[in-house]
Amino acid sequence: MIAQLQVEGEQLIVLKDMFVGSGARLLVDHCGRPDLDAGRGSPGFQAVLALAQTGRTWIKVSGFDKFSREAFPYADIADYVHAIQQAYGEDRLIWGSDWPFLRVRHRLDIGILLTLAQEQFPDSQQREKYFWKNAAQLIGF
Repeated sequence: MIAQLQVEGEQLIVLKDMFVGSGARLLVDHCGRPDLDAGRGSPGFQAVLALAQTGRTWIKVSGFDKFSREAFPYADIADYVHAIQQAYGEDRLIWGSDWPFLRVRHRLDIGILLTLAQEQFPDSQQREKYFWKNAAQLIGF
């Protein structure tokens, strides 16, 4: 079983133990939608990072428009993506376009998002993992 977590801000704090105790593989969507005003040290974002220690949690690096305070290229999220990459490593991070772009503030284009991903993750072998190999591992393909 895979439980996909749609949380934001501090929501994961009260839910974390329940999900960890479930035994399911976990997938955090949209970087856990951190509250950027609260900072990277906020309890909510730290809970997102701590799930990496379970060894059965993956995270989607996606949906920047849903939590960034800025328009593309979402410069204010770079430190959060880096922290996620450090916590989850190469094998449990999944890049996502967030297509079909529901409830976005600005028109998004998949080509621009792919360019941003290439800038965020310049190593092509790493991107291969983030774009498809890690998701295949999570799902069991």
